[in-house]
Amino acid sequence: DSIEERYEVINRGDSTFGITKNIRFRGTLDTRYVDKNRDRLFKLKGEVALTFDYTDDYFNPVKGIRFAPTVGAGTNWNGDIYSLTMVGNPYTYGEMTVNLYHPLFWTFNGAISGSVGKFFAKALEDDARVFYQGGTRSVRGYRFRSIYASYDSTYTEYNEDTGETDTVTAINTGLTPLYFRMNEEIRWTFPWKTWKRWQIVQFYDWTRVVDSEGVYKERECESFGFGIRYRWQFLTFRLDYAFKKDLSNWNPEAFGWGRFAFDLSQTF
Repeated sequence: DSIEERYEVINRGDSTFGITKNIRFRGTLDTRYVDKNRDRLFKLKGEVALTFDYTDDYFNPVKGIRFAPTVGAGTNWNGDIYSLTMVGNPYTYGEMTVNLYHPLFWTFNGAISGSVGKFFAKALEDDARVFYQGGTRSVRGYRFRSIYASYDSTYTEYNEDTGETDTVTAINTGLTPLYFRMNEEIRWTFPWKTWKRWQIVQFYDWTRVVDSEGVYKERECESFGFGIRYRWQFLTFRLDYAFKKDLSNWNPEAFGWGRFAFDLSQTF
């Protein structure tokens, strides 16, 4: 873990429109100025995505399929506007997500999602981390983007305060990540008329993150838990808790506030 001082000015534009009743196009242009630990960068990224939606309800689907391919590319430039030079090389990436929804029995409904994403060229860590996993919309119970391929390296540096040489361990994270992710939910909608906006949900999340360079050690994580939902207009208030992050046994695990996940929509 490390502390990061960061200042950003973001200018993002989205163009979204329906091609047909079930197919939606999204184009995104993202430009930003980043001051991170005194390193200054201008960042430029473009992304194109299609959403093929064949579900009965866009915000709270019960039946149907939805899949969304995405491709993108970006570059980084030094922060000197009077002498711009490229930092690193241009990078490209692609991602594919497929969601399936189907009624089970009574007021129980099943939902499952599968995703895969890959960087095709080496990026800066700041860009590659968009495919690191963990958080309310990927693997619940883990910190945001805390799951990644990495390796440790050690070096020594002189400590001016103590006058001694310290050994420092650095975590090197993958810059061409490839991730696989699966999310499963069983959603029980309360059958009583005055409680039909409420749901109890069982969930299971799994991910595996590797890197195209073999020096990085892959990481695989999972979580199992339960949550509650409340639907209000187009919003779904969601609170989940990951009871288990190690399913090799069924021993109880210690309580942790970081295992909670709160959001304003369904996970997928």
